Amino acid sequence: MVKKVSHGAIALVTQPVYDTTIAQQLLSMIEHANAQNPDKEDCILILGYFPITKLRTARFLDENVPGIHVPQEWVEALEKASLISSEEEYRVGFELSKKLFEELKALHPKIHIMTANQFELAKAILS
Repeated sequence: MVKKVSHGAIALVTQPVYDTTIAQQLLSMIEHANAQNPDKEDCILILGYFPITKLRTARFLDENVPGIHVPQEWVEALEKASLISSEEEYRVGFELSKKLFEELKALHPKIHIMTANQFELAKAILS
């Protein structure tokens, strides 16, 4: 981040974040990067957020997308729910995602919501 800020970045958008500890680390990193470049305008950090409502999505993101870590608790909860029904899998994923969104919003209000064109999901998360 220091290098990006020193080269004039005015904002950085992270990969989707699924852990508030990681979000706090990212916020500390941007604070440090901004402090290293006092002659530049502060760079804004925007946390990436992508709700997960399917086990398949959780596994794919965790195993195949660099920079994304889906907590094992999420994978296990979705796995258990998927054995019951696809509706239960969606419900559990939505609850985990909604809770995370509220925690991230309380920590840092700048969030980029990605929903792969699932606009009703975005609306439900925001309500």
